[in-house]
Amino acid sequence: MGSLPRFISKYRPSVNIIAMCSDEHMCANLNTVRNVFPVKVASAHEKDYASQVKEAIVIAKRCNVVAEGKYIEVSWDAKKFNLK
Repeated sequence: MGSLPRFISKYRPSVNIIAMCSDEHMCANLNTVRNVFPVKVASAHEKDYASQVKEAIVIAKRCNVVAEGKYIEVSWDAKKFNLK
């Protein structure tokens, strides 16, 4: 769980990583990873991806994790997708 944000963080990027999680347990675990800001979102089946990314960025801005004009990395709990 949460292997993508952990992998990205391992290389110590100069940007913050917004990890969109549909599981509270995963959010709690990712709180301990460097430069990772976990955001609890609805499951992938409830909303479309783009609106959830926008929602996560708004939350990150509110918490002063990101600022206008700065780069960020957004990761998603991909195992929740039902790709057809």
